[in-house]
Amino acid sequence: MQQFAWPSLVGTSHIFTSSTTNADDSFNIAVMGAPMVGKSVLINKFVNGTAPTCYWPTVQERYTKCMDIEGRRAVLDIFDTPGGYCFSYLRDVAIANADAFVLVYSVKDEASFETLTVLRDRILHEKLPDVPITVVGNKTDVPISSRFMSKNRAQSIITTVWQNEYKEISAKDDSNISDIFTTIGSMACTFISNQKRLRAQARRRCSRKHKLLKNICTIS
Repeated sequence: MQQFAWPSLVGTSHIFTSSTTNADDSFNIAVMGAPMVGKSVLINKFVNGTAPTCYWPTVQERYTKCMDIEGRRAVLDIFDTPGGYCFSYLRDVAIANADAFVLVYSVKDEASFETLTVLRDRILHEKLPDVPITVVGNKTDVPISSRFMSKNRAQSIITTVWQNEYKEISAKDDSNISDIFTTIGSMACTFISNQKRLRAQARRRCSRKHKLLKNICTIS
């Protein structure tokens, strides 16, 4: 019987850190969702091209992947967060430190969508309203009759009401997996660039205001 080789970070908790590779940008991506919705399979298929051969509850694992995003070389620091409520403090760390989020649910499990909704609300409470979020409906290889909600209904809620990106995949069949991380990487790049621009504008306004007040005091 072939022995299963666990990833080197299984069973450990890691704080978000930037990669030290020769890249133009580095983004922290938190992958979150209920237990057993396919988060680890999704990440491993993207990073390593393989998937775990058996299920083991995630504590917190970190993966890195270099890719081209909008003509720049970027490193995605991808964090596979725990789905169980007993590790809620690790999810809080992930939310605090992530630049962008991939929220995963199973299209055949309504409870997983409810968990995702709670996670999204928590993220929006802690982060800026326009923080990049991509919602992923996994396990689309199941019969349509097994779905608790149609694709059109899910897309309407997530893209129109929530105004987030929505992708449906089958991590089992490798469908659209790379597209998920290309999309969230691009969103993170745009979001962080906009935040830097806004901070620079705020500094310039403060500088002008300071100079104006200084001139007024000098005249007085």
